[in-house]
Amino acid sequence: MESLAVTYRNVGRYSEAETLVIWVMDKREKMLGIDHPHTLNAMENLAATYENLSRYSEA
Repeated sequence: MESLAVTYRNVGRYSEAETLVIWVMDKREKMLGIDHPHTLNAMENLAATYENLSRYSEA
């Protein structure tokens, strides 16, 4: 799912990317913990999506 979110972000479908990456991040945080590298990667992707949406304070 995260790959799909990144693809959405790469083609400019930022709202859809945001929805997916938040879902991925929440699932990974619950399953793996907040400090796990996969969770942190999802957080990084969410920050990049917020940056694309010009939502800098959230990034």
